[in-house]
Amino acid sequence: MILTLEEFYGNNPNGNEYQVNSNNISTKKLRNSSFGSLKDLLRIVFLPEGYPNSVSEDYAAYQIWDTIQAFCSSISGALAAKAIFESIGVGDQNATAYGATITWLIKDGTGMFGRILFAWYQGSSLDSNSKMWRLYADILNDFSFFVDLTTPYFARSYSIYFISFSGLLRSIVGIAGGATRSALTQHQARQNNLADVSAKDNSQETLVNLVALILNMIILSYVKDSMSLIWTLFLVFVFGHIFANYNAVKSVIMKTFNRNRFKITCQEYFETGQVFSPVISNKRESVLMVKKGFFKIDLGACFSKRNFVDEYFINRFKNSNYFVDFKLRDRNVYVYLNETFKELDLIKCMFQIELVEFVIKNSDSTQYKELRLAIDKNDDEKIEKESFRLANEKLQDFIEKAKQKDWSFAYTQFSPGQYKYSFKKNE
Repeated sequence: MILTLEEFYGNNPNGNEYQVNSNNISTKKLRNSSFGSLKDLLRIVFLPEGYPNSVSEDYAAYQIWDTIQAFCSSISGALAAKAIFESIGVGDQNATAYGATITWLIKDGTGMFGRILFAWYQGSSLDSNSKMWRLYADILNDFSFFVDLTTPYFARSYSIYFISFSGLLRSIVGIAGGATRSALTQHQARQNNLADVSAKDNSQETLVNLVALILNMIILSYVKDSMSLIWTLFLVFVFGHIFANYNAVKSVIMKTFNRNRFKITCQEYFETGQVFSPVISNKRESVLMVKKGFFKIDLGACFSKRNFVDEYFINRFKNSNYFVDFKLRDRNVYVYLNETFKELDLIKCMFQIELVEFVIKNSDSTQYKELRLAIDKNDDEKIEKESFRLANEKLQDFIEKAKQKDWSFAYTQFSPGQYKYSFKKNE
């Protein structure tokens, strides 16, 4: 029996084709692959193995915008570097190598201190709001370049302050940009190929920087000491950098919930009974700021926020792995988590909070009459009981509809605090 065996490499439809004779176990090549083309070579070198099946659907759009922003950043960075070298005395006979070295060391020291502080202060937020911080990082990077460019306008004795400040900004950029890039790479990798996606991203950026390096040498030799031309080019490339970055993060379609995406999706569900797809929720998600709700939510709160403990609290906490403590007058919500809580418990309590917010904001709605009555009376205990009951009734329907829209519930990005509790009987 003679069979035809087609061979594929990744997503390439033009692989080898063999004729297989099963009687004498022989093969004959019928068609050669077309891997010799430049296009195939570039795909193998710069794209993750198995592309596009091995990465997320938004990979191409994000990488195109990311390439543009990296190119613009490289150009504006070169213009800023020229200003820095002038400010520390490069080319000035009166400047000393010792003075320039000390200035550089102080800049590095300030940056190290800034990295430690920023990682401590905003560490968990980098995961839950990775798109926002990715954009912020690049805006801060441009601002640091702006500080560098203004340094030569001041006396050299002040340059150390400007250089240290720009170094501090870039240290924040390094932490925020690196951490959020890791989060985005994790999102893009779909076949346990995180390292490959990250490595190919570095290869793409290196190629862009090589091209920009050549252009930088041409630009710097042309502009020389023309500050008007330098500022014009800087502003053009900064605008291009921010524009490309904004479009890059807006092109990312996260299929997991953070607080912003969960709020957008829940509010639509409570109003229409339908669930937005990840595409719609991500498009509506602001990448400039965290959307504020009616309540300030302390997820994983310290127990000192609770004034009393009754039998109801104890039973609810044991059976539900969490307790949502509404403080309507103060517009605060404290969520106490059992030490055995799971991801589903986080979804449940956030769903309950979003339900109360929906009723508060839609005062003319005829839905949820009992909950509306409790809100009108500022009855925090009744609000908790009624919202808990309604959330339990609706949550399963919400989850099923969300899964049909391709949302993932494998994990959430709600950034809970670290306070957890358990009840133990005293002997």
